[in-house]
Amino acid sequence: MNEKINEQEEEKYLAVDFSINLEIGSRNRDDIYRESLKEQFKKIQRKLKLYGKEEIEFEEFVRLCFPKIKSTYYVSAPSFRVVTTEYNGYKAISNMYIRPEKTIALSSIIPEELDIFFVGDFMTNRFTSFVIKGIELIDNSISKPIETEIRCNTICALKKSLGEAYYEFEEGKEYPSFLNNNTIINLTEKTCPVYELDDVISILDDWGDYIEFRGYYLKEQSKKNEKINKVELKKAYSISRSEYKKNVKDYSELLLDGIKSFEKRDEVILNENVENSKEITLIKVEISRNLSEINQNLLDDKKMSLYEKELRKFSKDNVALSLIEPQYTQYMKNIILYIGDRLAFEVEDIYPDCSKIINKFNEKIKQEETSINDRYRKIIENKVSEAKKEKNKELEKLEKEEKEEYFKQLDNTLETDILENKDQDIKKEIQKQIKEIKDKYNNLRKKIKKSNKKQKDKNIENKEEIEKIAQNEKEEISKIDISNFYIERNEKLKEEYIKDKKIERDKKVKNFCIAKEKEIRQELEPSIAQEKQSRKEKLEEEKNKKIEATKAELSQRYFYIYFKIDDKKINDEELKNLNFLIYDNRAEKKKIERQEKALYSLYDGYVKNPFLASYFFEAEKLPENENEIQEIEYFSERLNDRQKEAVKRAVRSKGLFLLQGPPGTGKTEVIAEIAAQYIKQGRKVLISSETHKAIDNVFERLPKIPEIRALRLLPSSTLTKETNYSPKKLVDNLYFNISSVLNRKIKQYNNFKTMKNDFNDKMQDLKFRHKRLLELKESCKDIENKKKKFQQEISECDTKIQTKRDLRKVCENEKNEYEILLSEIEKGNFNDEIDDKRKILISLSSENYLYINYLNLEKIKKIHELDIEQVEEEFKLIEENEQKFSIESQKQELKSKIEKLVDPDTYLPLSGKEKEVKKLQEDLIRLKNNEPEDNIDYSKYNIVSLVPANEISTNKNGIIKELMEIKLKINNFISEEREEIAPKIEELDAKIENMIKEIADTKKKKDELSSKKEELENDNSYTDFKEKGQVLKREIKRFFEEFEIYEEYEENNFDVAIEIIEKKWKDIEINQGSLEEENKLKIPMYESICKYLADEKILEEDRISFTKKLFINANIFGITCTSRDNFTEDAMEELREYNLGDVNIRNVGIDVVIIDEVSKSSFLELLISTLYGKTVILVGDHRQLPPLYDLKHLKENDFENLDPTIINYQRNKEYQELYEKSFFKELFEKIPDSYKIMLNKQYRCHSDIMDVFNHFYKTAGKKGLEIGLTNQNDIKQHGLSIKEKNKILIDPENHVYFVNCNEYESRNEDSSSIINEQEAEVVSKLLKLINEEYGNMLKKGDLVCEKNYDERKSIGVICTYSDQAKQIKNKIKGEKFENFSKKREERLIINTVDDFQGDERDIIILSMVRNPKGRHNREFIDQFERINVALSRARCMLIIVGAQDFLSKTSIDLPDINGHKELDRKSFPIYKEIIKTIKMKGRILQAEDIIGEEKNDK
Repeated sequence: MNEKINEQEEEKYLAVDFSINLEIGSRNRDDIYRESLKEQFKKIQRKLKLYGKEEIEFEEFVRLCFPKIKSTYYVSAPSFRVVTTEYNGYKAISNMYIRPEKTIALSSIIPEELDIFFVGDFMTNRFTSFVIKGIELIDNSISKPIETEIRCNTICALKKSLGEAYYEFEEGKEYPSFLNNNTIINLTEKTCPVYELDDVISILDDWGDYIEFRGYYLKEQSKKNEKINKVELKKAYSISRSEYKKNVKDYSELLLDGIKSFEKRDEVILNENVENSKEITLIKVEISRNLSEINQNLLDDKKMSLYEKELRKFSKDNVALSLIEPQYTQYMKNIILYIGDRLAFEVEDIYPDCSKIINKFNEKIKQEETSINDRYRKIIENKVSEAKKEKNKELEKLEKEEKEEYFKQLDNTLETDILENKDQDIKKEIQKQIKEIKDKYNNLRKKIKKSNKKQKDKNIENKEEIEKIAQNEKEEISKIDISNFYIERNEKLKEEYIKDKKIERDKKVKNFCIAKEKEIRQELEPSIAQEKQSRKEKLEEEKNKKIEATKAELSQRYFYIYFKIDDKKINDEELKNLNFLIYDNRAEKKKIERQEKALYSLYDGYVKNPFLASYFFEAEKLPENENEIQEIEYFSERLNDRQKEAVKRAVRSKGLFLLQGPPGTGKTEVIAEIAAQYIKQGRKVLISSETHKAIDNVFERLPKIPEIRALRLLPSSTLTKETNYSPKKLVDNLYFNISSVLNRKIKQYNNFKTMKNDFNDKMQDLKFRHKRLLELKESCKDIENKKKKFQQEISECDTKIQTKRDLRKVCENEKNEYEILLSEIEKGNFNDEIDDKRKILISLSSENYLYINYLNLEKIKKIHELDIEQVEEEFKLIEENEQKFSIESQKQELKSKIEKLVDPDTYLPLSGKEKEVKKLQEDLIRLKNNEPEDNIDYSKYNIVSLVPANEISTNKNGIIKELMEIKLKINNFISEEREEIAPKIEELDAKIENMIKEIADTKKKKDELSSKKEELENDNSYTDFKEKGQVLKREIKRFFEEFEIYEEYEENNFDVAIEIIEKKWKDIEINQGSLEEENKLKIPMYESICKYLADEKILEEDRISFTKKLFINANIFGITCTSRDNFTEDAMEELREYNLGDVNIRNVGIDVVIIDEVSKSSFLELLISTLYGKTVILVGDHRQLPPLYDLKHLKENDFENLDPTIINYQRNKEYQELYEKSFFKELFEKIPDSYKIMLNKQYRCHSDIMDVFNHFYKTAGKKGLEIGLTNQNDIKQHGLSIKEKNKILIDPENHVYFVNCNEYESRNEDSSSIINEQEAEVVSKLLKLINEEYGNMLKKGDLVCEKNYDERKSIGVICTYSDQAKQIKNKIKGEKFENFSKKREERLIINTVDDFQGDERDIIILSMVRNPKGRHNREFIDQFERINVALSRARCMLIIVGAQDFLSKTSIDLPDINGHKELDRKSFPIYKEIIKTIKMKGRILQAEDIIGEEKNDK
């Protein structure tokens, strides 16, 4: 669109000022053109020379571009707002672009293919002028959407006079200014970067808000810090992992600080210098925190504290050591030590010694036990004493009664005893007494007799005396009173009785006390034990609390974090002063600054191509590119037609070109070719990408020609390995590019004879093998035909089984519906899902019931469940509480009236009913206040919910009768429905049973056919034929690789392959003579040149002499999307080493920017690089992973302490949506077809694997991707033949497999991720089986593993969920898998899809994981970009492990790849189609085929 200004014929002059920036250049740091105009003109002249234009003077150049006569110019304004600047106090409107119309005169210096642009500012001073600050050549073909045409005269200032611009005015002539305020306003209003200005500004403002948020969030993050205990310098030594493995036993003892994790690194860290080790410097940071405090916030798995998780995350990268807290670091210098990568993170818990506390409390427990024992002993003693008293009383009472009885008996028998005198003891006593009396009197008699002998004369007297003695004796004997003896005896018996009874009583009391004490003790024993236990527990609790309190107060968790440090000059003393581990925000801060600068550079028009905004935001309005595509000579000999077309379109592109490169389509090769073609045209190219790897890949593919001078710009601080394209390698690369061509020719010449003989020998061997294979093929023709027939019948069986399964599923669903219907009806649940609800309503409402009105489904269900006896009981309770129920009835009536007078939604009175409602509410409150308190809630009574309360108390019998009638009708209705539904269920049961039988019969038939087919396959001659075919295929592949034959042949067409080899042999024979003659003279010269170029001394001299010249003339640059643009000598040691000065990408004259992997980059990241060039080429695959927003994990509570006006949970979601929107996808879908192309031939994988993921690239009427080589399938062979229990699982002819697992998914406790145990089992078993079979092949020699030639295959496992990857890793822990590829870049990897993009393996096993019960969120399976990445990583074999039934039911909306909405595939059953493809191209297996377990279906 071209607007026109000043079409009148009056002469007005545009003052063009070259003088201000002629010698010095712009001082505005935002300007892209900051070199002096003279320097810029020199570069313009160098470019013009390439087009055969002669040098002219600057003044002449200006005169031709801005003649004094009226001419046409085109003005463009790339800024979205009026941007002003100042020149010596005068205001100027910045960033206007003027393009002179190509006149005949101008065409003499500017070639037809180019246009010239002048970039400047409209300055308003005493003479409004256009101040030139930039001169730029741009492709004439470039699309120029919005320009304003002006016609005017010009007058130029090429020098200054008295500090101001000097214009050569003719004396006396007036020079009316073309530029005035109105003209400038008119120009700025008409010349906008886009048509829909407000829409684009809104988008840019959203990104501006995003950048503001990221800056604020970074500021908040930068406040993070950790107080550290100490920092320690560690001298250590590193050796390679391979060296470590050679002597693990000894070296494991030398691991630094005994930390095991150091042995898991590629560079193992030791504390002693050993052979082949190198010294490194580490620092050890010690942080400690109170253990109980950090354990208050544990993660869901309870294994780690939130603090530790955050510390691990915080210290992983981007940290530094600081003397002070981060908020103060900005005010002080030299207080921060920036450190390198974290090497180890170790944790140790140190607890306080609590033994004194334990001993103290143990002593307390003993004391408490003693105290309890003493107390209970006293209690027992008191209780026994009391019981003893009672017992004594009881025994004394009893004893008294017995004593009285006994005494009475003695007294009563006394007389009888005296009379009978039967007591022998008394008798003896009496006899004894008589004897004593007699002895006494006998003694007297003896005395008398003795005295008689002396006195003979007293005989008479003595006789009398003797008689008297006898008389006295007799009297005394007669005086013995027997009764006294018995009385005395009785008294004595009484005394003895009393004494014996006392002893007996004492004994009884003693025994009683012992028993009683035992009884009381037994009775109190639980209480004693309980009290002891209780007290012990209390003390134990106190002890534990004391211990816990002590531990809580004193227990510390120590974190030891090891970092690499490059500054070897640092010493321990300096480290001692560092107190904080802080966030090193430099990289993120720079990234945000660069994004902000890029956004506002676009916003304010600081761009090289003024039409860039219209390309990006209004691509659909670009005109079709109708430029004729010129044939070009390609550097790469291996480009296919589509790739060549892409190169041609890119090279003739009108400012913007998009290349869609699906997996394995060779986009890197195409990028390298496009870059080389531009360089051939004399352009400068910038290669950019999100990753260094992508840039390195392009640089490695660049043609090895002297014209290419490639330069990778990397700050020294970010170099992890030396790049081959650094400034110091410029000379080396130039010489390498020259010598690589010559060395190839030398090698071909020197090795020609050896190669020829080797070629012939191996060719003859292949021809012999081929001949033998043809003979075997003829003999196996009948077997092959039968096998095909059996396979066809097996496929028919599979189709029949699947059809029957689908029908069975339909019948089972129908039967299930009937069963649910019947079950619900029998329960009385006539809800909205039951079609028969109206039947019962009609049936019951056909009659009018006196008491139970307004029957609905809820009431019918209630009556159905009702117990009549319960209703009668309710009536009885109502009668007993008639007053309360009467009030309840009145309340219900009032509520009913109120409901009619209020709005049912707001419960506010209807208009005009306010007073009436208020009165009713007051009455209701009064009733509630007058209710008797009986705690009975009548509203819960069944009868109250069925019958109006005022009807209940007076109509008991009628209500019960009606209820019974309704219940009977409901039961009759249920019976009728049962009779109708039950036969249908039985009929469906029979159908299902019949189908199960048919499936079983068909399975049996299939098994028989499979057995017959397997018998054929096991036929010795056929097995020999297949094995020899595989061997020949493998040997032809090796032959083509060894002798660099790139011609193609169709899969398994060995005849053509042999023809190609024979043709090559004829060429060798024919060319031998001529090559020898030609090279006799050339080869010595080539050898001399190569020798010169390889001389290190000469190389070093030439580096010094020519590096700067090559550096100045570098024509292809490589930086990442978010890299800095200015590289100083301080930042890059090599710039300083070779005195190259600083380099700014903005000023090196980039013509073309090529950005790879754009689908993964956000708009902001792309924008940074696109501003450097005039033509932008975007390369990616929007069918793969979109940009990933790094803050998507934030939860609502993460925003609690953040400013809600800047960021909150919802706004973060909006930023995520903004960030993850693929700019490349949107652009690709709306840009005209001539500005884009999709590569359609893939070279990565076997065609069967391609067909699986090709569903994502097919579009209406087009087949999507094709294989790039006709013999590609022969190259992409896995060679595996795996059987399990005599069943073939994997064979060499099949390359895609689906293993059906029917177990449900699950989650680990407290994890949001998902696992599938059965799938994990299948994957781990497959890995073991594949490793085992490759081991067998290595032993047999079918697989080669030599130093310079290793055919071992690489394996990768992709999981849709991270926990599944962990699950599989756990299952294969300890397995070595020695028979898989050991190349570092091809190692076994088990990871998620997001970590796999850009990677590939020979064999991929994909675990889908999902198989939920019931309802589920679709999460991963809806994200077709991720599934596409997962499916497209395999080269030779793809095995998908998943739930066939679940996945087959899942549909997605798949947009058309070119953005044609009418071709979008809505509800596309992607997984069903994938499984269908695998069924056709490969094999469907069951989980039990792999793991040998019969699993029940869901």
